[in-house]
Amino acid sequence: MSDGTGDGVPTRTTCARCAVGCGLRTTAVSTDDLRETSPSIRVTGDPEHPVSRGRACRRGIEETAGSRSGADRLRRPLIRRNGDLTPVPWEVALDAVAARFRPRLDTKPDRIGVFGSGQTTTEAAYLLGKTARGAIGTRNYDANTTLCMASAVTAYRDAFGADAPPPTYADVPRANTHVVWGANPAVAHPVLFSWIRESAADDGSELIVVDPVRTRTADAADRLVQLDPDADVALARAVLATVVARGDVADDFVEAHTAGFAALRDRLPDPRTAAETAGVDPESVAHIADALTHPTLVYWGMGINQSVQGTAAARALIDLCLATGNLGPGTGPFSLTGQANSMGARLGASKGSWPGGAAFDDPSARRRVAT
Repeated sequence: MSDGTGDGVPTRTTCARCAVGCGLRTTAVSTDDLRETSPSIRVTGDPEHPVSRGRACRRGIEETAGSRSGADRLRRPLIRRNGDLTPVPWEVALDAVAARFRPRLDTKPDRIGVFGSGQTTTEAAYLLGKTARGAIGTRNYDANTTLCMASAVTAYRDAFGADAPPPTYADVPRANTHVVWGANPAVAHPVLFSWIRESAADDGSELIVVDPVRTRTADAADRLVQLDPDADVALARAVLATVVARGDVADDFVEAHTAGFAALRDRLPDPRTAAETAGVDPESVAHIADALTHPTLVYWGMGINQSVQGTAAARALIDLCLATGNLGPGTGPFSLTGQANSMGARLGASKGSWPGGAAFDDPSARRRVAT
């Protein structure tokens, strides 16, 4: 991000509020302050942005403007001296940090922990991981991806061999059914939710929310299915068992594009028993199963990803999409990450892979890192 360069000169940038990454235009406008002249930032949606196409939520606009023009914005390093934070030159601050690190670098670098953010650029994520691994030499480093969407990443890799969601935002208007499972995009991803609502408002379309609690997203849903906490796997398996029992499996798709479905089918529970385990009535299970016979996007968020069953639940939702042939335009399993660049951490700051997201057990990746 960069500030506008003067009055009336807009700068195109990207909102860091959430994973939608809306395009914004910022304009610096000088205003007279009683104490000093300080920049005031006007923020609007960027109509030329290929994803958001001019849309932006209030939170993204206000946080972007506030982070750039607020009086509390940190502009220089601060060191605490005699109890007070005192501005110092960068050279002094870096020397102070290095002096604290040096004794540990020489003896026990693992005493230093490094934690990255999904609100930095991909380049910064790579450099942070390189600093932790190479310069500091600590094994105690990670990024917010582990807390955010590592369970979904693992499930995607198991299912598809790649760690990214198959759908894109361009698929949202094409979907007939929208199943939002363990997510609250009305609050967390407002612009995305506006697309979901518009698509679900079409004749014959539907928005189903699966969540233990009533959220703002649930308030806008055509149907809310309230399951017991941590019952996501049980409910997903109940739905899949119902799909199988009704003969609604996309047999041609499953035969041509998947492996292992017969073994999964043999392990499925009784639909009614699984529904009871999830705390959901059989009619609601049947309703979700019916919805999946139409082009469906299945979204999930931190309600799934941060669960103790997160990876298993994400796999179960992917299984639902594959068994019903919901993989292609306007369909698919769509994990909603939280921060703007959570997946960028895998290029260097994530503990779960080599730089570039390469797998630890890939011999060629190990050789490349070693040299």
